[in-house]
Amino acid sequence: MSHIYKYEDFYATCDHLPGPDTSEARIRVGGTVVFRGGGYAAKLSAAEPNGAPPFNPLTLHLDLTITAPTSGGTSEIKPVELAEFVESPPAFEYTQVHFRLAGAPDDTAPPIVEVGHPVEADPPV
Repeated sequence: MSHIYKYEDFYATCDHLPGPDTSEARIRVGGTVVFRGGGYAAKLSAAEPNGAPPFNPLTLHLDLTITAPTSGGTSEIKPVELAEFVESPPAFEYTQVHFRLAGAPDDTAPPIVEVGHPVEADPPV
């Protein structure tokens, strides 16, 4: 039985603009996993190499690890916001993020996310 109800608001943004806390580019990835029941945990991490390297170095590969509740859990629909994954500076100018699901064998991974590259707004005149 699938324990993941749906994925919401997954995003990937590569920020090239210097800010108050950093002067380097960084890629940020996040989203929300909605579970069929409470007590689940989820986290994003850099994917460990598995077999041959990816064919496209511009695709960032992340593991989405699901941890089941240690006790019975609950029956409600429960959203879990992921802690943001950050790579600074990014190893490549990524164009996509691909997710590999771990800990939830009956579920499917989130869809591939295109990386947004916001540009600096025009200065006020």
